[in-house]
Amino acid sequence: HNRLCKLDHSTINGFYLNLRQPATRNASSKPMALNSIRYVNRVLNKALGDAILEKIIRENPCRGIKVSGKSETIYNTLTKSEVDLLTDHIRGTSLFLPVSLCVSMGLRRSEALGLRWKDVDFENETISIKKTLVMTSVGPILQTPKTKSSLRTLPMQNKLKPILLAAKEKRDAHRKILGKDYKDNDFVCSKENGGHYSPNYITHRFANVLNELPITKTRYHDLRHTFATIALENNVPLKVVSYFLGHSTLSITGNIYSHVTDPLAREHFNSIADFIW
Repeated sequence: HNRLCKLDHSTINGFYLNLRQPATRNASSKPMALNSIRYVNRVLNKALGDAILEKIIRENPCRGIKVSGKSETIYNTLTKSEVDLLTDHIRGTSLFLPVSLCVSMGLRRSEALGLRWKDVDFENETISIKKTLVMTSVGPILQTPKTKSSLRTLPMQNKLKPILLAAKEKRDAHRKILGKDYKDNDFVCSKENGGHYSPNYITHRFANVLNELPITKTRYHDLRHTFATIALENNVPLKVVSYFLGHSTLSITGNIYSHVTDPLAREHFNSIADFIW
């Protein structure tokens, strides 16, 4: 309800404050996470910048505004033993393949569900992330990742290869049995009839499985954080982990996993000091 020509720093800052601390307390106005507000600021800044190019406004009232504060997001990751317990429990179910892809490769849920067999190269042992399956108001749709860094080719892990080969063999068997009734969408993570899984179904099924196991209660997205945390704790370089995750900048990876990288930096720094002294 604000005219573009009337927008100023005060109005925008007030908007961000209301996102962080809503005036009303109901289900539709819960506080927005700090990282999400930063995304809002980034999009608004870009939109107003485009408005200048279109000569709709003369100055960008969003320029110079910074969303300060430390992110309060808490990532609950699984330990190696918990990952083993989880994968053993879901082996043979619809969850096994998407969970295996996310926890062993750091894929997003949308990337695992959008992965197609034509992007899996068994000869060169690579997996290319080219599409994502995301939820929209009209249901799940296949689309291209939003950033260039998300388009990446990853090495196929030795222990993941036989899992993928078994899944492909099962896919071929179902296609042969069902014939014309098989939906040949080429999805790696697919139902017996070839149809795709709803992202929400995978998330809800995952939450139900966690309630059956004596392990840390996490979000499905935390499987990706589990991968990154284990990689960093095993001295995989930050730049390599950032590429695996498909982050647009190294600073994003460093900021998210500072709780891992800071202690590691201190450990390495102390080892250097021990050597010198």
